[in-house]
Amino acid sequence: MARWGWDNNIFCLQLWNELNLFPDWPSIAPQIGEWHNRMALYLREIDPNRHLVSTSFYNIDGIPEVWQAREMDFVEPHVYGVVDMAHTLPEATQFVKEKYGWPVLIDEFGPPLVSEMLNLTAIDPTESTYTMPSGPPRLPEGLAPLSPGGGIRTSIPGLYSVFTRW
Repeated sequence: MARWGWDNNIFCLQLWNELNLFPDWPSIAPQIGEWHNRMALYLREIDPNRHLVSTSFYNIDGIPEVWQAREMDFVEPHVYGVVDMAHTLPEATQFVKEKYGWPVLIDEFGPPLVSEMLNLTAIDPTESTYTMPSGPPRLPEGLAPLSPGGGIRTSIPGLYSVFTRW
C-alpha cells in the first residue's frame, strides 16, 4: 500500500502468483486459505482505493480453501499447454465460475511450449525479436532459452497455428 495504494488505476492486488507451485501446498491448504483471508482483510483496512484482491494458480483447479475464501474478489487461473484457445478459454472460464462461484479472470495463457511441436529448429532467428536479459539466464535446470545468448524470444513469425486448430 505504501508504494502503490494511492493509485486507483491499479486493477487488483494479487497476493500470490501461481500459488500451487509452492512445495507441499496441499498439506497446508487450510493455513494458506486463512492467510489469504487475513491478508485481504488487512489490505481492505488500509487500502484507500478499495482495490480488488485475488491470487492465481498455474491451472484451473486452484485450491478451494483459497478461491472459496470469503475475502477473494475473483479467481485467477492460468491456462497453458492448450492448442485451441478460442474454445478452451471460454470452457475453462465456465468451469471455474461454476466450481467456485466467483468472477473469473484468466490472466495468463499460452500454447504448449514443446520445441518439437513448435519446430523451433526451423525458425530463422534473424526474423525474430528478442528481449535480452541484463545478466545470464536463470532458468530451471534442464531448460534452455529459446534464443542464442540467453534472450527470450518475444515474437516468432509463424506461431499463429499454435493458437488455432491444426
